[in-house]
Amino acid sequence: MYGRLTVKQQRKLEMYIANESSLNKRLGDTENSELLRFNQSYIAASAVAEQFYCERKVELEHIHGRVETETKKMGSEGHETLQAGSIEVNREEILRRVFSGEPVVVHELPILMLYRGVILVGQPDAVLFKDGNPLVLFEYKFSGSPYPYRSYHAQARVYDRILDGAGFDTSDLFYAIAVASRESRGDESLFRKVIEAVNENGPAETSLTVGDAHVYLYEYNQPMAERDIDWALAYWRGTREIAPVDNPAKCRSCEYRDKCHLAD
Repeated sequence: MYGRLTVKQQRKLEMYIANESSLNKRLGDTENSELLRFNQSYIAASAVAEQFYCERKVELEHIHGRVETETKKMGSEGHETLQAGSIEVNREEILRRVFSGEPVVVHELPILMLYRGVILVGQPDAVLFKDGNPLVLFEYKFSGSPYPYRSYHAQARVYDRILDGAGFDTSDLFYAIAVASRESRGDESLFRKVIEAVNENGPAETSLTVGDAHVYLYEYNQPMAERDIDWALAYWRGTREIAPVDNPAKCRSCEYRDKCHLAD
């Protein structure tokens, strides 16, 4: 258990909770909220990442429903494995630990902010907090390619921007994209090894090899994050046309290929 918070720490915690509560209430007020495409009342960081992969696929999923694929199943199983060794604590205790200033790694913390009148939500794989603020955000991907794709960056940047907008000091924030092979999704020690390697390296842009995982560290850049979000948001607000992918390989493996005229 953590000791009592200082007056300043307690005030920051209360402000964070109050802001989060207000946004959650706004999410439930669909009558007075701006409705986006497909009656969306918020934008998820994962949706922004999917837009950078293929926006047409995002649209078809809303029209026809989610199709479970082997790749999606493996990704879910991999993330569940990574969290297998974590200890479950209630949300209040998690936040008290964060605002106490003690170093703590928080798994899958739901976060949200109001951005240009639209609520952004996310649940990053993990965030390392130190001195009450985020130091490194971790995003894990299981892929046959070790390359940190554009969509990976977009998702991590949206998470970073939400942390920024939630009131945390992000002046020292980095994000780490860990790309591991699909075969390593059952390795429960991978998460710990990646964090240890990043801690040993310190906050600096670099690439690391941890087992068969490739880890890339980047400094949080607010203008770049907002560029990604603004591009994505323009689609949801209907101020631009859809931007389909121009990659035949993606089309060949897409579960919506038979429903997409652009794949022909």
